[in-house]
Amino acid sequence: TSDDITRELVAGHLQLPLVEDATVHEAIRSRLAARRIPTTERIWRQALVPGGAKVLPNENGTAPGLYLPASINPAVPSPHLFLLPGPPRELQPMFSNFVAPILRRITGGLEKVAMRIFRVANMGESIIEKKIGGLIAAVPGIELGYCARPGEVDVRVIGSAEVVAEAEEIIRKKLGNAIFTASDETLAAVLVRLLSERKQTLALAESCTGGFLADQITNVPGASKVFVAGYVTYSNEEKIRALGVSRESIERFGAVSEQVATEMAEGLRTRTGATHGIARTRRR
Repeated sequence: TSDDITRELVAGHLQLPLVEDATVHEAIRSRLAARRIPTTERIWRQALVPGGAKVLPNENGTAPGLYLPASINPAVPSPHLFLLPGPPRELQPMFSNFVAPILRRITGGLEKVAMRIFRVANMGESIIEKKIGGLIAAVPGIELGYCARPGEVDVRVIGSAEVVAEAEEIIRKKLGNAIFTASDETLAAVLVRLLSERKQTLALAESCTGGFLADQITNVPGASKVFVAGYVTYSNEEKIRALGVSRESIERFGAVSEQVATEMAEGLRTRTGATHGIARTRRR
């Protein structure tokens, strides 16, 4: 598109010619032809490559990634540069498959730095900071960071292997079972994995979330082995009819209440035979 001017700006700054790459051109043509998508003249800009740059194949889109080694033009000193597509489904595999190996190669002679990320559920960033912030800050040579998302917080520590191990001991002791993984797994993926390992099953009932939880679970490979059924019982009458919720409970406690959610979950297990039933009655 007209606002995508990164390669032009980089090539101009580094005084490099832009040359059409025949391999990229053919990859774009083949991908669009296979999907019966008409081409436009503008799309062929994606095949332009600054002279000397290495093309990083895009296995999930048309725009390739580009790697320009440090000082690719000796007349214009520059750092190592990576130009990558923005959509996560294109960016993430490209980074893992092509960028990370290059980074490992060019940083091979540097001091080894360790990093661990602990993913925490149902505990706010400020609470986590209160529990571990001061203790981690007292570890010499450690870098601590947080990244908050709805319902989750990533706790990241960086440093030498020794200090990261010391920080990990503190984090695991203070946060305990609130840590659901120390890898890049999502909460849904961890749930599916644990259920699979234990040969257990799951059923879901939702109201205000309208199937959001079921969508998270079914997007995990292998979910079919553990996920039995999902109900979206938005109306009170459907909660009563499909899941056996007591009308008295709805009138006394309200549809968005712990009592009603409990009855929904119990009804799930009775009707589906699932090992676990999870019910949610509110959006947050």
